[in-house]
Amino acid sequence: MFFLVNTYTAPLERIDELLPEHRAWVEAAFERGDLLFGGRREPRTGGFVVTPHTDLDDVQKLLRGDPLVRHGVAEWQVHGLHLQLTGSTGLQAAFEAAGLPSDLVEGSKE
Repeated sequence: MFFLVNTYTAPLERIDELLPEHRAWVEAAFERGDLLFGGRREPRTGGFVVTPHTDLDDVQKLLRGDPLVRHGVAEWQVHGLHLQLTGSTGLQAAFEAAGLPSDLVEGSKE
């Protein structure tokens, strides 16, 4: 699993022009199961997503398809994750149902 953080490298006016194309790419990635959750950063300097992929090559291929990357207005940082702790049994169940590798503690409390 990877935590992906993008940073805008162009003025927000240019980002706003490309957001419909970027959002369509994001929605398609969610539909394919390439992304689990994400959002924008505050202040508005970029965004983040979490992917269930465990292969770095798959992640890099995914990110090359981002219109913001293709237009040269954003850069992604890729951080590997290994789940270990949660305070939510619902979240723990969701991760297990998705088959994500983890060492989550059984019986974590919400």
